[in-house]
Amino acid sequence: MSSALCHCTPGERVRIHEQDGSSRRGLLLCFQDDLCEVEFEEDGDEALVPVASITPLEPFERETAEAEAAVAEAAMEGLLGVAQIRKTEGNALFKLRDHAAALERYARALKALHKSAPISAGGSCLVKPCSQSHLVDRSERGSARAPPQTPLRHALVLCVGDGTADVLYSARAATVDGSRRGTRVEERVVELLERAATLEQGAGEVEEGSSGDEGSSGDEGSNGEEEEEEELRLDRLVPVHPSEPALQVALMLNMARCSYARADWPAALARAARAELVASHSEDTSPEASAKLLELHRSALIVGARAALGGQHFRRALTLASRLLAAPLPVAKPSAAHGELRSLLREIRRRSAEVDRSNRKLSKGLSEWVKMALQHADGSALEGGQVEDPPAQVGPSPVKEVQGDASAMPSGELAGARGWFSFLTSSG
Repeated sequence: MSSALCHCTPGERVRIHEQDGSSRRGLLLCFQDDLCEVEFEEDGDEALVPVASITPLEPFERETAEAEAAVAEAAMEGLLGVAQIRKTEGNALFKLRDHAAALERYARALKALHKSAPISAGGSCLVKPCSQSHLVDRSERGSARAPPQTPLRHALVLCVGDGTADVLYSARAATVDGSRRGTRVEERVVELLERAATLEQGAGEVEEGSSGDEGSSGDEGSNGEEEEEEELRLDRLVPVHPSEPALQVALMLNMARCSYARADWPAALARAARAELVASHSEDTSPEASAKLLELHRSALIVGARAALGGQHFRRALTLASRLLAAPLPVAKPSAAHGELRSLLREIRRRSAEVDRSNRKLSKGLSEWVKMALQHADGSALEGGQVEDPPAQVGPSPVKEVQGDASAMPSGELAGARGWFSFLTSSG
């Protein structure tokens, strides 16, 4: 397609379609024969792309008169109508695989939904995690170690004051760790696959408390706890919509899917956790709403587990898979639900095995490199030679790369290298 056949003009915002099927928004700068120069909105990078790969933005993105009229009409029906419009727009952008743009629309929909049912006495809410820096020992302050965080929790709003609210927390589950610390990931996956097969054959049911590690949500169950109240700032509370919990969960879940598609594993995991918690505490008991929320609850667990898997948090992924195994099956498609669970567990096993093999190979290569560096630093080998680069590795390296003379390594780094080598050889 030449510039003459393109319906976009320089200075216009356009959508650039990548070779992998994804798309991004950008600014069209100029044409150069069958190519055009664009500046991507998200990071400001410039690139030459084929003219055929650019298209105009969607009408609602261009804020045309028709798009504004549709939003104004929805606003007359209330903020709930605006949320529905923004969700529809987000779905259209998600189909185009422009996940950044879709995430923006879903966020606007969720904001409108929250405004339609703000925090009020008698309502439900989520309490966002908060850093507990006051629990960190003074000797550890200033170190790289992150302070502990409170978990995401569900609560009932008792009263609202000036910028604060008193809440009553829902009871926690007896335990939420489905990974069984001390048990290898491979062994736990095999156990869960066997239990899933047993359930699918109808030979048994998950008895409450039988596994000692499954919980359907982050804080369900009484666990014999006393009621816990706390006064919190309003900015730490997320309102749970009283009449549209399914829409709220769907928006949170769609945002988690966008983050997952962008490989933003922490954001995807956090958003899926919110969706799971709202779905598991809904007060709408109608059959239709219950079935929809059950489906969304299971989807939130799957997205959360896959996000944990993407970030290589295998035990977290196993915990969420355990909750999925303990959750009720949908009446409509129970076999499909079993298939999703088996697929998830097999993916956890495969990815865990890949990382184990990679870590063993890295550990062996890195130990040899550190040993050579220490020998050179001590003057016992490699007279005036060069120390080769360490093997490629995933994630941050515990030992900085050394170029040239290893004896020039600062004493602190040398001590760290000796400690790391000692750990490698002892854990062999």
